[in-house]
Amino acid sequence: MSDQAQNSVQNGTPSEVPPPQPTPDDAREALADRLEARFDAPRLTPALVLLLAVIHVAVGVFRASRGATTLGWALAGPRGARLLARMGGMKTSRLDKGELWRLVSAVFLHTDLIHLSLNLVGLFLVGRLIEAIFGRVRLFFIFLASGVLGAACSWLVVRTPLSVGASGGIYGLLGAALVFVLRHGDELPDDVRQHLRKQLLLAIALNLPIGFVLPVIDQAAHIGGLVGGAVLGAVMGDGVTETARGHRLATAGMALVSILWVAAAVFGLLGTV
Repeated sequence: MSDQAQNSVQNGTPSEVPPPQPTPDDAREALADRLEARFDAPRLTPALVLLLAVIHVAVGVFRASRGATTLGWALAGPRGARLLARMGGMKTSRLDKGELWRLVSAVFLHTDLIHLSLNLVGLFLVGRLIEAIFGRVRLFFIFLASGVLGAACSWLVVRTPLSVGASGGIYGLLGAALVFVLRHGDELPDDVRQHLRKQLLLAIALNLPIGFVLPVIDQAAHIGGLVGGAVLGAVMGDGVTETARGHRLATAGMALVSILWVAAAVFGLLGTV
């Protein structure tokens, strides 16, 4: 035994053992744990799903109150172009006259119960992941900005007469999630990375081609939303990696822009109803 070790034992202070250094695998597991904890406790995603459902019911009640049909059919049945345009749908002829608020309001409208249900399921599934990765404010901003960009593509590129739906925003969430997995995949455990990458690519591969087959689907809004979400996911910080934490000022800016967009849509709608 060395003199230093003997002195440490005699003095009753055992030699300090340096703590084990975390390995790359430990860091990957820690990141996966943070992501899972945030994924299991969504707050804004269920609220956003509920909001879309409430808006759909409100439009149905408005329709039924006009005496056009029964309440049950007004809630579940298809909605005509005139009603959707009056309630804030993306109507090209009105946008040409400067009613840009319709790019926002159209994201929250749906043609019938099937359209709504499909979008609510998609929003709940991918929205939870985006909320876990980017946080609540960024989730709403990506959803809204992607939906607006998708509606703008439908208006300016293909000149769709009328379009509504949250699918452009949902595709934006898919794009942002895919960019995150591709960008930070090496920081995740292999099984988590492969699962997320497979699920996201599969969702895009299964859904995007349908728009080229069914003419009722606004494919321009889907592609525009997907590209917009991917760009946002690439440039903004997230809430789970140590190297890409978003700045509070940027988060506040996104919240302010979202509020202003929604307020513009509300005031624009009040002027037409």
